[in-house]
Amino acid sequence: GKIFCKLPENSISPFLEKGYKIEAQVPNFYHSEEKCIFASKFTNQQREFLSPEEIREIANNLELAKSNANFDDKEIDDSIRFKVLDKKELEKAALLYKSVFETYPFPIYDDSYIENKLEKIMYFGAFLNGRLIACSAAEMNLDENNVKMTDFVTDKEFYRDGVGSELLKIMERVMRTKGINTAYSITRAFSKVMNITFAKNGYKYSGTLKNDVNIAGKIESMNVWYKHL
Repeated sequence: GKIFCKLPENSISPFLEKGYKIEAQVPNFYHSEEKCIFASKFTNQQREFLSPEEIREIANNLELAKSNANFDDKEIDDSIRFKVLDKKELEKAALLYKSVFETYPFPIYDDSYIENKLEKIMYFGAFLNGRLIACSAAEMNLDENNVKMTDFVTDKEFYRDGVGSELLKIMERVMRTKGINTAYSITRAFSKVMNITFAKNGYKYSGTLKNDVNIAGKIESMNVWYKHL
């Protein structure tokens, strides 16, 4: 029902002629400092439809995120340890994703799949007494110096404890050491916590991808946030 692509701004014209619509954009995305365009074509018009309730909820979540941008994060429990996950910890990550998300856009429940992606993706985790309580991923494009901050998951017991925000800060520090200039995220539009997390960490909202991915048991819209590191 939907075709989605990311492409340089100078390549957008033929897509627009074929019925694609710009849903978001990120400046200085490529090594050439060119803007990235997030464009979509809806082959099923129903896929483009958002109810008034959905539109209102997305708008309210964005307003909430922006209004919380200048508030300090919660102080993190000193007993929580943060680290880059190694191969032997990937099974714990897969189990955590499976416990939280009913569905996901790719087979993140399979630790062997995650391991096969380690060349381009770094996984980060938060541990409490040896228990993995949260993790996230940095999907790196080292050739173009950008990174997608993605796959955030937190055990429901710790969902509002600021662990995801601390993971994001750590990810940014590591990405800077790799010379990456631009970080972005495609975040669930109906998730108050994650939109607040990116707003608090200085990310800018740049658009909403309507009915974009199958996650948590249904097709959901996603917000694009970006930050120049």
